[in-house]
Amino acid sequence: MRSAKPFKKNKILGVAALWLVLILIDLLAAHGVVRLKFDHGLDRIFSGGGERYDDFSTYLEKYGAADGVLILVKGEDLAAPTSTAALIDLALDLQLMEGIDAVYSPFSVPIPTADQGALTLEGLPGDPTRTWREAHAVQPDLSRVLTLDRQSALITVIGPTDGMAIARIEALATMRLAEPGISHRLTGLPVALDRSSTYLLQDFVRLNVVGAIFGILVAVIALNGWWVAVTTLLSAGTALLWGVGALGWLGAEINVISVALPVLVLALCLSDAVHLGMEQRTMLRSSSVRPILETLLRIGPAVLLTSLTTAIAFLSLGLSGSDAISQMGTSGALAVLAASCGVLLANTALGAAALLLLGRERLAEASSGAPRRFCNWFWLARFGIAADRPVAVTGLLLTVVACVAYILADTRFSLYENLRETDPVVQTMQDIESSFGAVSTLQITVDLAGENPVTMARTVSARVEAAAPELTPFSIATIADMAATSGMELTELTGQLPELLRKRLEGIEADQTIVTVPFHYQNSAQTRALTAQIEVELSTISRASGANSVQVSGPEVMSAFVSKDMIRALSLSLLFAIGAVGLIIALWLKSVKAGVLALAANILPVALVGAALGATGLGVSFAAGIAMTLAFGIAVDDTIHVMNRFRLTSAFEPQRLVRAMQDVTPPVVVTSMVLVGGLFGAFGANLPTVEEFGGLAIAVFLLALIADLAFLPALMKWSRL
Repeated sequence: MRSAKPFKKNKILGVAALWLVLILIDLLAAHGVVRLKFDHGLDRIFSGGGERYDDFSTYLEKYGAADGVLILVKGEDLAAPTSTAALIDLALDLQLMEGIDAVYSPFSVPIPTADQGALTLEGLPGDPTRTWREAHAVQPDLSRVLTLDRQSALITVIGPTDGMAIARIEALATMRLAEPGISHRLTGLPVALDRSSTYLLQDFVRLNVVGAIFGILVAVIALNGWWVAVTTLLSAGTALLWGVGALGWLGAEINVISVALPVLVLALCLSDAVHLGMEQRTMLRSSSVRPILETLLRIGPAVLLTSLTTAIAFLSLGLSGSDAISQMGTSGALAVLAASCGVLLANTALGAAALLLLGRERLAEASSGAPRRFCNWFWLARFGIAADRPVAVTGLLLTVVACVAYILADTRFSLYENLRETDPVVQTMQDIESSFGAVSTLQITVDLAGENPVTMARTVSARVEAAAPELTPFSIATIADMAATSGMELTELTGQLPELLRKRLEGIEADQTIVTVPFHYQNSAQTRALTAQIEVELSTISRASGANSVQVSGPEVMSAFVSKDMIRALSLSLLFAIGAVGLIIALWLKSVKAGVLALAANILPVALVGAALGATGLGVSFAAGIAMTLAFGIAVDDTIHVMNRFRLTSAFEPQRLVRAMQDVTPPVVVTSMVLVGGLFGAFGANLPTVEEFGGLAIAVFLLALIADLAFLPALMKWSRL
């Protein structure tokens, strides 16, 4: 008895020390959570995107933003004195707002007059009803900002990019236009990005709340034992806190790319906690002398290995070429590793404390429940083992065919893919284009090299019209033709233009002129095709005047080309993850064959989903490319647990594979359901890309479950592993 007291005292001190460490790290992690930042991140996704991105960055440095906030204004008659005064006041207020580079409105358009001068709508003498109609006849470009019936006008504000600036524009428009009864709506790329930020926070809350509720419910219902449920939930909660806290301390940003990261960490934590909890229950009911330690020794290596393979999948995103995606990959990898350590420490601390306080018998009784019957999918494993050859061969052939189809699938991207077609921002953009024509633009930068800007602009415009006759370029040549028609000097007409536009057209500072080509933006594929047509025609100018004398850029052009390269590069990320994971499993099990079999079982579900994207014509987007890579890294976790259970089963036991699959099937089914439940909040998300990511990941998880329970054991038996 005397010797037992010091032993028990040391045991109590050890458990207390373990809990002290756990609580201290929890507090540190909690402080990291409050440091998390939120932003749409779309303005940085293309950073590091090669020559096209560099060209666009150079353009922005020289000339500022190529797009802006669009204000669609509607009234019964905008030529009415009160309406005109309100619009003029709004334009002046916007010009005086801090950070605004330029404001284009119906009052910015120079209108040639009969006495060879130039005025704007604001200064035209006489009855506005008549003069505004006459102005349309002599100035065709006025139709780009004012409809002939004078009921709709377009104001473009160049410069603002953040939500605060957009909010100030909205407030100014409301203040100036409300009294005369003029309605207004805001749209444009900056507004779309700001709307994405608003949706981002809403989807973040939805994903994590709904994911936590569904994941926890699935775990509790499936586990059928209050103590296993408690250890699973508490250890998973601790792990989530550590993972998200690590993101905060790393200065990571939650954006439209990484919004699902916390819920993925939650799902992974629940998955690892389920495996640990169910094994702890088995050890408590066995003859093990140290059931908690034995659980850690038996399942801990597999948990650490699954976190390592998932971290590798995250790190492989660095091959995408996007700085934003690479940062998300690095942050995700560290969060997963931190969460893995958290779930191991929390599970051990909870089990040790409960064993000390309740005793083994009471703890074993509390853990006596077995997984629900609906978790027993052993029939799949039985089928795979019984028909090993046909299942294995069919699965391998299907994998090859699906991989080819996935590789051939086209890429898909749109600057507005984070908004639905019914969103007011998208609807307003469509209304503007139906009333005023295309608002998206190709920006063609022309090096003058001492040549006359009008001559160069005219040459470039002619090439553009030859490539795409439906397009109407706008340049200094357009202004020169207008001046010639009215008998004016070019300088008189350009003197009425906003300063920023005048500098771009005349090429005063950079010895360059800009030819702007409005076009109806649909998606990246259409933009690439149009740009390629124009660049072929412009190549003759480049050859005659020197390399790089004419460049086509703009946000639509840059994103169209860079997105394709980056999405294609995500396939390299997946290949890297596949190779690295296979190598790690082979080293762990000391068997190249085991590594190859594990890969085959996890390539199949990813390839099938990717092939479906190609076959349906949906194509591979950023969300799909990232989902495929991360889903592979997560889905391989269950494969590792299958292999680990096979490793733990005695090599001399008859029907070793059958016994291993009997033991591992319930936790694998439960963890897959937890993963699906954790991502269920993606359905109905505000951001379509979040919904797409969740749907594709869930499809991979469900297919991976079938592959792990049927295809993998068939491969193992057929290959005599």
